[in-house]
Amino acid sequence: MGAGAQRCGEAHGDPGASPPVCRCADGHAWYTHAHGGRDEGVFAVLKALPEVLAWWVALTGLWLVLISTVDRVELTVGALAALVAAFGARAARRAVRRG
Repeated sequence: MGAGAQRCGEAHGDPGASPPVCRCADGHAWYTHAHGGRDEGVFAVLKALPEVLAWWVALTGLWLVLISTVDRVELTVGALAALVAAFGARAARRAVRRG
């Protein structure tokens, strides 16, 4: 956690918030300090899921078009390679967007 960050359970929490949010001395939620200023968690994963799924479907489809025989091993290898490439494509797009 960053300097000045505090944990929940102390008197600085906002009990009226839903869900309760713990604040640091600078007014930011403590988890933003813990994660380098990013508010990530389940919601970030849910936001990324449609993009990764779209890349995976497109890349798996491309793999199936380019192979000569479709058997269980080829399909498994292609699906796993497409999944890795889908995460790589998302990471590359986010890196370009950040500048």
